[in-house]
Amino acid sequence: MPEKQINEALAGISKVPLWANELKYEHVFDRASNSLRETREIIGYNINNAMKIREEARASNDDSARFRCIACDCPFVLYSTQDRSGFFFRHKHYVDDCPIKDEKSLPPDVLRARKFNGKQESAAHAYMTALLHRLLQLDKRFENVIKEEVTKGDDGTEWKKPDVKGTFQGKKVAFEIQLSTESLDVIIKRRNFYKRNNTLLVWVFQAYSFDKARISDLDISYSNNNNVIVLDTESVEKSLKTNELHLWCHWRKVEHKDGKIVYSHADSIFNFDKLNKDFANSIIYHYDFVNEDKNSKQKLFTELWTKGNIGRYDDEKAAEILKNCYGISLDNKKNLARFIHLIWVARTGKSSGWNYTPESVFHKLFDRYKNLTYIYIAACAAYGRGLSDKNGKIEHKKKQILDSLAEKMPDAPSPYLPDPRFIAIARDVFPSLYTRLIDGLRNAAPHLQFCAY
Repeated sequence: MPEKQINEALAGISKVPLWANELKYEHVFDRASNSLRETREIIGYNINNAMKIREEARASNDDSARFRCIACDCPFVLYSTQDRSGFFFRHKHYVDDCPIKDEKSLPPDVLRARKFNGKQESAAHAYMTALLHRLLQLDKRFENVIKEEVTKGDDGTEWKKPDVKGTFQGKKVAFEIQLSTESLDVIIKRRNFYKRNNTLLVWVFQAYSFDKARISDLDISYSNNNNVIVLDTESVEKSLKTNELHLWCHWRKVEHKDGKIVYSHADSIFNFDKLNKDFANSIIYHYDFVNEDKNSKQKLFTELWTKGNIGRYDDEKAAEILKNCYGISLDNKKNLARFIHLIWVARTGKSSGWNYTPESVFHKLFDRYKNLTYIYIAACAAYGRGLSDKNGKIEHKKKQILDSLAEKMPDAPSPYLPDPRFIAIARDVFPSLYTRLIDGLRNAAPHLQFCAY
């Protein structure tokens, strides 16, 4: 994929969709918004969002899985086509009695066995393992350097066999040479094993290019804070010259400029000592992509939001800002600007429109925009915005809303039930509001089974 297309996909402004050409499942049930959603809308145009969905779906247990089959309610995971042309949903496990039956998936161990066709690991893998083992032996900062020895978990029931392992400044490190493809199941299980055992997992590539990476390589990159570690000829020479391990680090970087989020990539050789090591999450990196991405998007959103002061009627402008900042694309933009504007009122306490006070905004929503009213209540609570209620009218209306939400009417749900589109947006853009909103809905309407993520 060309660099321009990758940047556009990462920024969520690509015109090329990320979903597969043929989708077996056109709709998916999203427990985060308690609603039926189109697969194309969920996958969208932002590759970081797609990779995040892939990992979360794999890592979550079956009971808490967010995306589920609309027929059998079994958990879904996001797969990629073999040629990387798109993503699609499929059952996480084989389901025999699902009305829209999916093909049976082979276990990861079987897939790995078939991939290697019963042969021993490649000569390149063996060479890389021996080379890394020698470099670690020369580096006096590493101790207990061992090649291809079983590592047992602290509970004694699990084990892994890293290519090379040792201790660095008293802390355990496991190195895995990555030359072939790995399933997402294997990647997640391996990282979780090392996380539980307070060991740093370092996936080592022989070469890497973001624009030519396989989907499994992107899975590893995504799970490692969008950083990739490489051992090549140049880094080997530097390691031998200094007797200290040096590795390339390739990373995705993010910045906002000219009202847009711009992604690029960079690389450099680092002494192993200079790389950031997060043992709790078993991640090694130079550039903290996750936090930089989050901060850049929030900064740009705040800048555009406060400068532009999105009007209540400017849905197109609101959609443009969400797309530029978060890669969120919506076909239905109705009341989007009003949704963002009411949160701005709740956060700032400023008057809206023709001097509508925060209190009068509440009454206006209650009368004319019922499915936004509870969101406004949650926003005021989340941002510490008290609503003056001298005559008790606001509290009376709040009780009406809660009573309405509590009623079990499957054929005629409460008109105050928040629009699922805005619940999904709140999750990514207004996390404190989302938490308050979901907690409130679970208390007010437990029969709807809202789940927080």
